[in-house]
This record gives sequence, structure tokens and C-alpha cells, in this order.
Amino acid sequence: MHLKTFNFYQYVKEKMPEKTRESFFYADHQTYKNLRVDFPFRTTHFGIGISYGVGLSKCRLGSIDYELSEGSLTTLGPGIVTSWDNGYDLKNETVFFTEDLLHNLKIPNLSTLPFFIHGGNHVLKVNKFELNQLRVLFQNINTFRENKDVLPGLVYSLVQLVQQIHMGTQAENGFAPKEQITRKFKTLIARHFIESKEVSFYAGLLHITPKYLSEVTISVTDKSAKELINEHILLEAKSLLKQTDMTVSEIAYWLGYDEASYFVRFFGKNAGKTPMEYRIGMEGG
Repeated sequence: MHLKTFNFYQYVKEKMPEKTRESFFYADHQTYKNLRVDFPFRTTHFGIGISYGVGLSKCRLGSIDYELSEGSLTTLGPGIVTSWDNGYDLKNETVFFTEDLLHNLKIPNLSTLPFFIHGGNHVLKVNKFELNQLRVLFQNINTFRENKDVLPGLVYSLVQLVQQIHMGTQAENGFAPKEQITRKFKTLIARHFIESKEVSFYAGLLHITPKYLSEVTISVTDKSAKELINEHILLEAKSLLKQTDMTVSEIAYWLGYDEASYFVRFFGKNAGKTPMEYRIGMEGG
């Protein structure tokens, strides 16, 4: 498999052309088992997924690590770097779509919905009643996937149901103060990591001290603030090495490094190999 210009939608299209069309495709459990995409990649579509059955799965969506189990509802917007560690025991189904699919419905901008935005709450646990509601919609979407008149309305109904579930969950649970700080911090990393990689910069934006910021992130994630910054940069770098044919120097510049040598040292320290070794190794895998 050639990974230099990897695009998840195009990859699904090549492997399973019957699954896709430009503004919509449906990935069921068998799709994921057949594709086995086990490296970081950047999303190109909006995605809404559900998990059911036995087993656990782990993923990293943007800057946040999640554990999936039965009843996990997953939401993603375009441009988010994701990485999945799936044993394929837990079943997953996902509806992928673009705003072009819904353009005749005159709906609000999907990119403003918080669960699609980088740093949002991309995974939450739903109850059995909500899971059954979601699975019914997923089944109908799969049934009418070729019906251009019916499909857009069903997909938007799914978006609206997901929005209701998120709003209800936030009203019931909310987040503890330290979790709120950590989530805001991760959102800020996604927005500003190119211009600054220093803990003090983000602490200033949050109006707290760097020391307290790290204390908070360690208490919530078991990782220091600097570790979270480095993890985000590393995931972005791995995605660029896989999905583009940019040179190492170009990637270094894109990620905000003045010198490529700084980036190479950073990557080696955190990934255990050079950027080229990682790229060549993945291409041979």
C-alpha cells in the first residue's frame, strides 16, 4: 500500500467502491476489518459512529485519548488527525459525509457544532435506549444509501439526534474544573501548536501558572502539559509523513520549526526513529 498521499476516503473507494460516493460513505464492522488502517491519518469527512457488542477499543482523536466500548458514540469533523487501536472484537459502524450531501436542506454550518470541532467531546457513552435509536437510524441510512432524495434527510436526522444526546449529557454531567482546564488546554494546542510549543504560552492563555497547568493535566491524564503538547505535534508529524509527499524540511516548517534539525531531533526523541525511517517503515508495512 502506497501511503505518501494517503486519503481514507480514497482508500475505502479503491478497496470497496460499492461503499462510497463523493459526499457519503458507510463503513460497517467488516469494512474496518478489511481495511485495517493502523496509522494516524487526517479526516476528510464528517463522521458519526457507534460501537456495540463485546470488547474494547482505543483511539486518539486530535489531542484526546478515548476508550471505546458498547454504547460509545463517536463524532469527528474534517481535518482532525486520528489514530485507532482496534482489536476488531468490538463492532463499529460509521456514517461519513460532507456538507455537500446536505446542501439542499439549508441547514446551519456543521462546523460550528462542538462535537465536530477539534478539541470537542468526540466520544461519549449513550444508554441502551439511545443506542437503539441510533442503530435504527444507521440501518435506515444503510438501506437508503443509494436514494439521493431520502439519504440527506436521514443523515441530517442523525446529526440532530446526536446533537440532542450531547446536549442532554452535558446538562446531566458537565465537567469538573480540572477536566475543563485540560479540555481547553488541548483545544488551544490544536489552534496554536505551530506558533508556540511552550507550556508558559498556554498557561498564559488560560490565566494560570505553568506549574499549576502541569499539575492539572497530570491529575486528569497522568501526563504533563509538555507531554501533551509533544504528543499532539508527533501525531501531526506522523500524519504528514503518511498522507503527503512533503519533504522532512517542508514538514518541519509546516509544524513551526525554524530549522529542520530541531524537528528531526524532536521526532527521534519521541518516536524512537528518524522521520524518514518512520515513513519508509510504514510504506513497507
